[in-house]
Amino acid sequence: MGSQAIEVLVAIIASLLASYLFWYFTFVKTGVKIEFYDNLERKRDSGQPEIRVMFRNTGKRDLIELRMIAVLAVNMGINKKRRVYSAHFKAGNDGEVPVLWGKTSVKKNDKKSLTRALTLYPNESAYEEFRKNYYPSRIKKRAVSRELSLNDIMISKSTEIAAITVYVFGNDSKTGARKVFHKRYSITDVMDGEFDVSAYSFMRK
Repeated sequence: MGSQAIEVLVAIIASLLASYLFWYFTFVKTGVKIEFYDNLERKRDSGQPEIRVMFRNTGKRDLIELRMIAVLAVNMGINKKRRVYSAHFKAGNDGEVPVLWGKTSVKKNDKKSLTRALTLYPNESAYEEFRKNYYPSRIKKRAVSRELSLNDIMISKSTEIAAITVYVFGNDSKTGARKVFHKRYSITDVMDGEFDVSAYSFMRK
């Protein structure tokens, strides 16, 4: 009787261990892993400065049906009170295949294919938010004319960006599991310069 109980216990432990190892190697060890660069880029080459984010897939599998969004939290001083409003920005990837390749899909030294550097643009949520009366007239006008940029909000003396949180959504190419990755940036994380996508680095200017 005692030996049967031990056999059952061993079988249960072996089953649990096998399930854990399958989960670990399928979803963790060989899955999708997104790494965000520590800083956001403010590119000033010409015209309106652009704010960009860079991230890469350090996992083995591809992230398909890729979508990006940034949530901007803004502090406003109104009647001596601090209030926080949020607006959504989209990370533009127009003209690009909505796939972030994994290591098994690219050549060994091809780091560029694993990486994306994308500009943050206002979407309808942001335009709607920044048309409201409690924002400075310049920001309201640019929101109405759809010329508003993230940099306009950053340089306004009447607004203070509390945080910029970037989200990356997609599906694991093998399991189909929905994946969400995010990183929160502060205003001090925005640096003047340019991303080097091939080297996954940043060049200050």
